[in-house]
Amino acid sequence: MIDFELPEAVGLVCENISRFVDERLLPLEQEVGFEDEEIPHERRIELRTELRDLGLLDLQRQEEDGGGGFGQRDMVAVAEEQGRAVIGADMWGAWRFPALLNRLPEESRKHYEELHEHDQLSGCLCLTEASSGSDPASMQTYFTRDGDSYVINGHKMFITGGQNADYATVYAREKGTTGREGINAFLVETSNPGFNVLRVIPTMGHPNSVATGAAEIVFEDMVVPAYARLSDEGGGWGMAQGTVGGVRFRMGARAVALAKRSLDMAVQYSKGRITFGEPLSERQGLQFMMADSYIAIQATRLLTQHGAWKLDKGMDARQEISVVKIQATEMLANVVDRAIQIHGGVGVTEDLPLERIFRNARIDRIVDGPNEIHRWVIARNLLRDRVVI
Repeated sequence: MIDFELPEAVGLVCENISRFVDERLLPLEQEVGFEDEEIPHERRIELRTELRDLGLLDLQRQEEDGGGGFGQRDMVAVAEEQGRAVIGADMWGAWRFPALLNRLPEESRKHYEELHEHDQLSGCLCLTEASSGSDPASMQTYFTRDGDSYVINGHKMFITGGQNADYATVYAREKGTTGREGINAFLVETSNPGFNVLRVIPTMGHPNSVATGAAEIVFEDMVVPAYARLSDEGGGWGMAQGTVGGVRFRMGARAVALAKRSLDMAVQYSKGRITFGEPLSERQGLQFMMADSYIAIQATRLLTQHGAWKLDKGMDARQEISVVKIQATEMLANVVDRAIQIHGGVGVTEDLPLERIFRNARIDRIVDGPNEIHRWVIARNLLRDRVVI
C-alpha cells in the first residue's frame, strides 16, 4: 500500500518550493509579456542561482553526486508545488539534465559535469518527426558509425524548447534498421556542428518560450562521440519509454497544481461577485461545477501518486502512465474551462492567468503522446490480458 505521508526531507523541500513560487514566481508572472511569456535569460539565471543556494535543484540526481536522491513519487510532490506558477516550467526547464547524468558511465559523466554548470543550461527532447511520434517504426533520423563516433542525419519536428536549448537528447536509428530495433539515444550539445534549428514553429500557447515553444531541427552529418550515447546499443526506444513515464507523472502533478489554482480562483471570485442581490457562490449550478472540479482534481492526484509509487517499486506502470496522461490533461482543461465560465468576461482577459492556463491545457492533450494513442494502449493491454481490472 502507498504511504501517503511524505518523508520529512521531501516535505521540507516542498514547503521551500511553495514559498519560492509565492514570493518570487507568482509576482513575476505579471511582469512577463503575454507574447513570448518567457523569463528573461539573466533573470532566469539569477532565480536558478537562488534555487541552487536553497538546495532546490538536482533533486532527482543521486545523493553521492550531490543531488537529492528523490524518487518518482517525491518528484510528483515537488512538481505539484512547482507547477502552480504558469512560468514554473520555464524556471525548472533544465530538470532533465541531472537525471540524464545518472544514465552515463562515470567516465562520460565527467565531461558533462563540466558542461552542466549547474544553473544555466536548458534541454530538449528530439524524438518527434513529421511522419512519426508515438510510432518508432516511422522514425527516419538515422546514424552511421565512423570509428568510435556516430554520424547523425535527419529531421525533427515540434521540439519543445529546441530553439533555446543548450543540449538535446536525440533519438536516431542505425541506418538500415526497422521497427523498434537499432534506435539509440544520444546526449548532444546544440553547439555541435550539424545541429541546425531551421525555424520556430508558431503554435498555440507561448511560441517562443523555453517551456512551450516548438522548433524544427535538422541534423546534417552531426558527429557525436561514443561517450554521448545514453542508451544501450540499440536500446533507445526502451529507454525513451522508461524516461517519459516519470515525465508524464510530473505532467499529471503540474495539471493538478494548475487545476487547484484555477478552482481556488473560482471559489474566491464566486464569494465576492454579487449578482441579483446574492453572491455567485449561492447558485447551485456553480456549486455543482466547483464540486465536479474538486472531485476530478483529487482523483487525478491519487492516480498520479499511485503510478509514481509503482515506478519507485520497480513495477510495471505503463498502464498508469497512459491513464494519468489522459486523466490529467483532460481534467485540467475541464477545470479551467469551468473557472473561466464562473468568472465570466474577466476570465478570458489577460488580467488573469486563466486564459494562459486554458491555452496550454489544450496543447497538453497532444504533446507526450496524443490522448488517442494512450487510449489505444490502455485498450490493447486490456484485450491482451496484460492488466487486472
